[in-house]
Amino acid sequence: RETMENTAHKLFGQIDRELKVEIEKGNIRPISAPDLMLNIVSMNIFIFVAMPLFSSILHISEEEKPALLERRKKEITETILKSLRP
Repeated sequence: RETMENTAHKLFGQIDRELKVEIEKGNIRPISAPDLMLNIVSMNIFIFVAMPLFSSILHISEEEKPALLERRKKEITETILKSLRP
């Protein structure tokens, strides 16, 4: 646990430093490392948590799920990148 906490702390510190540099340059809008990471993690976890419900409501078959996950991967990446634009 200690190692995991140290690693996470170092990672967030590095991300925070890089964000501050890019914000200062005007390349991205102001956002904190925890907010950015929460956005990324929540969007990625949601599809797996919600899949049983959405599969039932939208009649998504097992065969369709890989394509859906691939589309979500692309959509999430684009959404995050657009959200960082100044």
